Amino acid sequence: MRRQVDITLAYHRKGIAQKKLYEIETIFKERDIKEYRLEVREDNIAASNLCQKLGYKKVGKLAKHYDNTHGSYLKKNLTTTASQP
Repeated sequence: MRRQVDITLAYHRKGIAQKKLYEIETIFKERDIKEYRLEVREDNIAASNLCQKLGYKKVGKLAKHYDNTHGSYLKKNLTTTASQP
């Protein structure tokens, strides 16, 4: 299943993306989903940094996935991660 989550520019840097990722992870853990994968535009430094801070690891590159911009393919093992602080 693929879903897209975007945070409107007016709400950036307010902790909303982090909260949403924690909520998604909680739902996945409740459904016994063991791994979560994300795609992030390579030029979206803030999103990439947030994902790395939350334990996502870069596992691949998506060449010109977003028109002429590359993307990063990230994943997180949900069985060994700590819950929201």
